[in-house]
Amino acid sequence: MYKLDGLSLDYSRRLFEMSAFGQENPSEDYVKMGHQIVDRCANVPLAIRIVGSLLYGQTISKWHSFQEKGLTYISDHKNGIKSILKLSYHHLKSPLKSCFSYCAIFPKDFVIEKETLLSLWMAQGYIVPFGEGQSMADAAEECFLILLRRCFFQDVQRDMYGEIVSFKIHDLMHDIAQDVVGKEICEVISYNTTSLDERVRHLSCVNENLIKRSRAIIQIRTCLQVGGKDKELLMNLILTNCVRLRSLTMSGLKVAVLPESIGNLANLRYLDLSRNRVMEGLPKSITKLHNLLV
Repeated sequence: MYKLDGLSLDYSRRLFEMSAFGQENPSEDYVKMGHQIVDRCANVPLAIRIVGSLLYGQTISKWHSFQEKGLTYISDHKNGIKSILKLSYHHLKSPLKSCFSYCAIFPKDFVIEKETLLSLWMAQGYIVPFGEGQSMADAAEECFLILLRRCFFQDVQRDMYGEIVSFKIHDLMHDIAQDVVGKEICEVISYNTTSLDERVRHLSCVNENLIKRSRAIIQIRTCLQVGGKDKELLMNLILTNCVRLRSLTMSGLKVAVLPESIGNLANLRYLDLSRNRVMEGLPKSITKLHNLLV
């Protein structure tokens, strides 16, 4: 077993300066405070980058405030690194908090497609345009870039044109998302699961056994990774019972005909029917989905 050490003090300071100052040449006051802040980050690269990005472009008074209040919170916390990550989360504006915490619906180490996530954000109503005339899609893109700059996302993959197509979330960041979202998001692990907490609003996995027996299913806003033993029964149960759905993924179910009851989901904004190559067509009732975005 090899115990991995953190960064050296010199590398820790250089990483912080890259994150906090970019290409600028900071004054001696900034550098001195930066060194004191880095000492509290335990030589952990993720923590250093997050604190640096949090202070990037801030005034000297903001730096003093963080040094006096933020560092005190970190030093008094049993888990210093996790407290740094939570501190960064609490500095986000409310819409960005919702966007980040929603990412807990994906498993750890999951490769998240950017366009899918942005569509899910818009479907849930988390996106608020930053300025007059800005489209929802542009606002969602801006939210993503802010979270990326603030180190909430990592392992970015780009296409041949340099556009981001996918990314991951660090395990510690995923823990923070789960902590702040609480019971609102649930990942159903076992097929035998028959009940849900009444606070659950988003399911990362759903099956017919759960829908038939859980009373809380009517409150669900998101159903991802739909799958079960009887796919046609599952589909009918979802369309009949989950009437408040805003996001529904039925990718790869291999269903030939989509029931007319799809029209019951008046609040539906995101619908994924990809990889259903045997599907013959869509029912006329789908025209009732006036809120459908994707």
